[in-house]
Amino acid sequence: MYIANKAGHSVMKWKIGDPSGTFIAGTPGVAGSNSTSLSDPNAVRLDLYGNLYVSEFNNHRIQMFSPNNSTGTTIAGTGVFGISTNQLNGPQGFTFDSQMNLYASDTANHRIQKFMIL
Repeated sequence: MYIANKAGHSVMKWKIGDPSGTFIAGTPGVAGSNSTSLSDPNAVRLDLYGNLYVSEFNNHRIQMFSPNNSTGTTIAGTGVFGISTNQLNGPQGFTFDSQMNLYASDTANHRIQKFMIL
């Protein structure tokens, strides 16, 4: 199970039966905006290849972390809030369709954005 630890600015992986989880993205308790940091992550998804996707409310972006890599790549948003078609403002939930197009809830802009990932 993967958990977005919003207040802790990190993502944790918990295996069933384990007494504790493992931090796999972000720095626990420290908000940041570089490629290894997160700020208020609120949704996570895995793809078929094991890539982890994380939406960050305060960094206005969605990051992708490849397996066993703590450095993320921004795949949606610019890291700065805005209203342009390449920007997000407080993204929360997101999903992918069968062609790996990303649909993100662009909360503060009151819209759903579509990003072509592949």
